[in-house]
Order: sequence, then structure tokens, then C-alpha cells
Amino acid sequence: MKNRRRLKNSPWLRYSIIALLAVFMLPLLTGAGFAMPALASPEGLSGLAACGTVLTILDVAKRSGNDAAIGVVEEVTTVAPELSVFPARSKKGTSYKIFQRTGNPTGGFRDANSGVALTKSSATQKLAEMFFFDLPLQVDEMIVKADGGELGDILAGEAVSAAQDTVITMGSQIWYGDNATNKGFNGLKNFLSDEVDATGSGGAYSSAYLVWLDPNHKGAYLDVGNEGEMEFKEWKLQQVNDAADATKKFMAWVSNMSFFIGLNCASDKSVWRAKKLTAAKPFTDAIGAEVLSKVPLSRRAGLRWFMNSQVQFQLQKSRSSVGAQKADSRGDTWAPIPTECCGIPITYTDSLIATETA
Repeated sequence: MKNRRRLKNSPWLRYSIIALLAVFMLPLLTGAGFAMPALASPEGLSGLAACGTVLTILDVAKRSGNDAAIGVVEEVTTVAPELSVFPARSKKGTSYKIFQRTGNPTGGFRDANSGVALTKSSATQKLAEMFFFDLPLQVDEMIVKADGGELGDILAGEAVSAAQDTVITMGSQIWYGDNATNKGFNGLKNFLSDEVDATGSGGAYSSAYLVWLDPNHKGAYLDVGNEGEMEFKEWKLQQVNDAADATKKFMAWVSNMSFFIGLNCASDKSVWRAKKLTAAKPFTDAIGAEVLSKVPLSRRAGLRWFMNSQVQFQLQKSRSSVGAQKADSRGDTWAPIPTECCGIPITYTDSLIATETA
């Protein structure tokens, strides 16, 4: 009972769980997404959105009033920034239909006593699905007791590791879909509208993605099913099987994190990329401009680049004036780290790999 009370009252565990849940709730910049009863009221979030203030997970930690949680939260949010950038919203159930207009009725000029062809709009429906994500956790009772009774600290650390694993998995899934995990939702690679081939060779490539992140969920966005329910169960002590021999048992603290999540694009013109980028065929402002030229003018607001550190270096190098400089010379010849391309902001992510095959 004493250990159980310490578990329930542990501030480390409490704030780690807050951090874990907040990772997925931050993209709600419109105030129309998940409910956040543990962190702030919906009215409070709407006020922040109306003021144009982006609530980050570090802000959440600071608002919690616990300095110890800040370092944990910083560590989690730097793993995959997609989840703090992409728009997201809660939805009833685990699937719904998207109405997608594919054509509009048209008119025309006509002469007296002559008609104009009658036309009508065309549309299609597609099914938007959310998939079940489950992360089971287990800590041997012996390990907990060997720590001198610091039950909360051990389980809090496991919760933070769970948050990191969740963020890493989701970051990769957003780009590569079931190619990354063999299950779950399609990645943005499956939603490409158009692309520019940099013609690199060698079999190991990078890509730079340009994504339309419309705050009204017309572009690419995340859905969380069952009204945004993201459940992190209370830790419980129970008997479990030995992984090496199911006839043997031992006691362990167990929990899990689970929710339904999906990635969708309401418009078929939401994702573009430059592919087959290498050191010999790098990403440059010219390639970025070519990618942007494929984006309709109606999609130019809300765009964002995503690229890895290798592509960042390629762009930075292409903007530098010279490759070498005398030791006694003055002035900057090496360009700063790019923050935009063609006036569009850049987000750097490790979720985009440098070993793509196409």
C-alpha cells in the first residue's frame, strides 16, 4: 500500500503522462481539436489560437509549475517535430467519408437564340480511416524494489520512453506509412500530387517535401478517433508470463497507451516533393522553386517544407559564396542554416531518412 500511494502521488509520473498526452494535442492551433482537460480548458486554447500564439509542449510543462518536468518534455518534443506542426482534430468513431469535388459546372458566352451546353459538378467520396495504436508497458516488480522504493521515478522514466517511442513511430509513419510499420495509415508518400526528380544516383536518396497544412483541414492533417480519446492507463501490479517460458510467472507493474489515429488529405493537391537528392545532385533554391511551380496558387497559403539534416546542408552549401577562405580574411562566406526556401518555412526532421530507394 505504501508503494502504491507513492505511485499515485509521484509528481514525476504525473507530469510525464501529461507530457506524453500533450505531444499529440499541440497541433490544435484552431481550438477545434481534442479536449485537454488535464492541461487547459477548450476556451483557453481557443483564446490562444485567436491571438495567434502557438502553444508548445515546453510551454505546457512551464505552466504545470514543475521545473523537473521541463527537461523531460524538451527531450520528447525534439524527436519528431511533425506532431507539433501538423493540424489535428478529434472525430467520432474510427472512420468517416470525405466529400471531394473533382469538377465544377461551367458556363460560356452565347449568341442570341443559341444555347450553352448544360454541365454539372462532379465529386467523389473516399473513406478516411483511423488505426489503433497500442503501446504496452511492463516493469518487473523486482526492478522497482531494487531501486529502494522510488516507484514513481522508475515508472515515470518508462512513461517518457513510451512517449519518445510513440513520437518516433508516428513521425516515420507520417511520411512512409505502412512501409515503415507494415500496419496503420498511409504516409504522405502515398498522397503525392507531383514531384521533381533531382536525378541523383547510387540507390540511397533523400527527399524534401512541400506540404499544404491548411488550418481548416482541407490539406494534410491528423485525426484522433473516439472524440480524441488518448488513454494512458494507471499502473497496476499483476502476474505476467516469463517471455522465455510461459509456464513460469512473476509479478510486474503494467500499463499501456492506446488511441485511434489517422493521417488524411482532404484535397488531392496537398503534397509535393523533390526526390533522389544526393550530395552530387543536391537540393537548391532552383529545385525548390520548381517544386513550388507545381503548386496551384490557391494552395500557396499554409505551405511548409520538411527535410532532413542532409538536405539542409545541401541547401546551405548551395547558398554559400565560396568553398574556401583565407585564414586572415574577413566576412562571412558560409551561409547560415536555411529557415525558408522560396519564402516558405522549413521544418527539419529525422523522420525523413537519407536511405530512400526512390
